[in-house]
Amino acid sequence: MNNNIDYSEIDKTDDASDVDADDIGRMSKEEKSAFNAIKKAAKKKVADKLKSKQKVLKLKGKYEDTLEKRIKSALRPLSAYVCIALGFPELRLANQHQTSSQNIMLSMGASELRHVKVGGDVTNSLIQLLNDGLHSLFHEGDKLGENPYTMSSPQNEGSIKSEFQFLNLCIDSDVFVSIHERLVSSAEILGDDETEDGVRTETMECTLLLLQCVTVLLRTEELHTPSGRPYFEAIMKQIAEGDRISSKSFKPMKSYPIFLKSGASLFALLEEAITGSETDDLAFTMIGVDCVDSLVRRASSVEHFKRENGGDSAQSKVQAMKGQ
Repeated sequence: MNNNIDYSEIDKTDDASDVDADDIGRMSKEEKSAFNAIKKAAKKKVADKLKSKQKVLKLKGKYEDTLEKRIKSALRPLSAYVCIALGFPELRLANQHQTSSQNIMLSMGASELRHVKVGGDVTNSLIQLLNDGLHSLFHEGDKLGENPYTMSSPQNEGSIKSEFQFLNLCIDSDVFVSIHERLVSSAEILGDDETEDGVRTETMECTLLLLQCVTVLLRTEELHTPSGRPYFEAIMKQIAEGDRISSKSFKPMKSYPIFLKSGASLFALLEEAITGSETDDLAFTMIGVDCVDSLVRRASSVEHFKRENGGDSAQSKVQAMKGQ
């Protein structure tokens, strides 16, 4: 029986759906059996092709993962000295040519500060590098390695031995002034009820890193030796008031001439940045509380040191910080 059905075309296209129901109804038993065999073979061919494609994709994905790991392992980790870029004009929030950025920030007004971009991937990465560098130097005893912003030679490679050399660069490059600007802006952004959720989240992420940075500095005991006090005083003043300071004239200090004043300003700034955000983020709140607690403890320690060493008492300022 021949109903003029072209099975070769079915086999060629691998698509048995081209045969309509009337044609199938006119088939003999043998023809239906042959047709089903062709249909089954076509399905198997498609399945095998799909399976082969999935296998190739799996192998390709595995190869790409391996290649990515090899590339990452071959890359040199960023030096903590890269965080100096925080003081670059392109990443500053205020006029970098002024002696103090505090007046500039104040002159901008709350309405302008609320629209400043405080954080972001690049900024947050740089602040994290700063935190890691400070922690590595003063709390783990590791060195930072080569400074990518300094011309090196075989004679001076690996010569960075002083923890204070890193702080010198950060102070002179306005890194801590940049932190002041971001804390001021964060306080305004987080305290504004109309701030968009995305902006608020991004700002909180940056503020959290800033609080961690301040905490590390407050807990660094090496900054409370005669050689370390000039750095501590300068850094706290820069963070609290945004003043540009040169480290070239630093000399050992027997006491703390200005910290309790700048500490009071820093307390107010931290309090505004932390309490301005009505959040249920426990981690943010705890890090903020920890930072303020570190400041109060350091102020108490400094006040006690000044009393024990015959310095002028500033107990009222410490008590003011504790009572706020």
